[in-house]
Amino acid sequence: MAERFREKVSFQPVPISTGEAQGMMSLVEKLERFKSVAYQQATVAAQTRGTAKAGQVKLEKDETGVTKSPELKKQVFVGGVETQVYNETLRNAYLASLDNDNREALSTIASNNPDDVLGFNDQVEVYKNSVLQSVDPSVRQIIEQDLNNKITGLRIRVQNANVKKNMLESQRVSENNITSAVNEALSQVRNGDYTGDILASTEMLKAFATLENGVTSGFWDQTFVTQKKREIERDVTAQKFLGEIDRKADESIDDANEYITQLEQRVRKGFTPDEWTNVLVEGQQNVNRKAARLRQDRVAYLKAYEEQASIERGKMFTDPNIPADPAKSSQDRKDVNAYYDIISPEWRNLPPMEEYQENVNFIKNTGLMPDRIIRNVNATMRSGNVEQVAAFSQLVKDISKDPNAANIMRDLPSESRAVAKQVSDSVDAGIDIETAVEIARKNTYGLTESEKENIKLKVREISPELGNMLQINMNDTWDQHWAPFIDEEP
Repeated sequence: MAERFREKVSFQPVPISTGEAQGMMSLVEKLERFKSVAYQQATVAAQTRGTAKAGQVKLEKDETGVTKSPELKKQVFVGGVETQVYNETLRNAYLASLDNDNREALSTIASNNPDDVLGFNDQVEVYKNSVLQSVDPSVRQIIEQDLNNKITGLRIRVQNANVKKNMLESQRVSENNITSAVNEALSQVRNGDYTGDILASTEMLKAFATLENGVTSGFWDQTFVTQKKREIERDVTAQKFLGEIDRKADESIDDANEYITQLEQRVRKGFTPDEWTNVLVEGQQNVNRKAARLRQDRVAYLKAYEEQASIERGKMFTDPNIPADPAKSSQDRKDVNAYYDIISPEWRNLPPMEEYQENVNFIKNTGLMPDRIIRNVNATMRSGNVEQVAAFSQLVKDISKDPNAANIMRDLPSESRAVAKQVSDSVDAGIDIETAVEIARKNTYGLTESEKENIKLKVREISPELGNMLQINMNDTWDQHWAPFIDEEP
């Protein structure tokens, strides 16, 4: 049997295809996305331009070295991104430069006032007000806060340095007070009397009190103070014994040495054996120095006494009635030399002829020619100027007339006597002093044959009589005429 037809498909509304609607929406989204990307690209480009332009601006400094506030662009709707970035970039650069300026300026102020709080406060206040008046109002509050932070940090450093300085100064004053008190105690106790001991104890107590105050003030710890007190007590006690050793040494070196021997028998309270030994070693050194000075004083006294005695004896021989021993090594000659060395400088203030006469009188009265005159005559005859040679030649001539001339000039070398005699004879014969000295020196100290002939001719021109005499004596040997002056004993 045939199957009956049955409905299998239901009729429903046919939906409009979604393909076209979805396509339309995709285009809108794409358009919005494109606009967004384009805007972002434009923004980035504007930011880049703003940054670049801001980087081309050169920030300027005022007369104090602080960065000036830059001129910003006015904000507009069109091109606003570029302007905004320009302004922000320039403002940031300005703030960075100003921050560096502030840091350097404040650090300089702190360096100039390392421990002076008042000076630091005054200078930073002036600087802060100057900066805040010059900055852009829009950043003034930020800059003020930053300045306050920097100033506070530096002020703490200056305050700490000030506290440390004051503490060091107080400690220095305390140390000076202690040193002064201890020195006074050492000085007083060395006197060795009751009053000195009392005063020394008072000064020690002052030093101890200052030390204890130093512990309270934080200068020293208790261990240091305890050790310092012991050192002071030990030093004062040592000075007491050293003073006693010195006083005994003033009376007797032997007594002082005996006292040190007694002190060696027992170590005093407050000293280690080594410390006590050091005290006694110092005492012994003081005694030894005092003994050495006494010995030296005695030697110096005896030397001074002997020198003065020699001078007085030399003065005694200026009396013609008291003859001196003419021997070269005699004590009388030493005495005459000593007195001459003292008295002759006084004659230099006299007129030349008076000084000359004083020397002649001294030689004749003592019967001796002082060593100083002998040295001067010898040096002058060889190398002195003509005036000096003439003066000493006259001296020798005057002395040679004295009855005691042989003893007086026994120590004057024959060469010097020869030169003096030749000069005197030549001058008496009318020869000028220059020629006379030249002839005498060459005759005495040696000359060549040609020099002899020149002198002979020069003498004959000046004085034919003397020249003839010279010619006669030159027939045998040159020295024949002058030998008596050189070789003879006066």
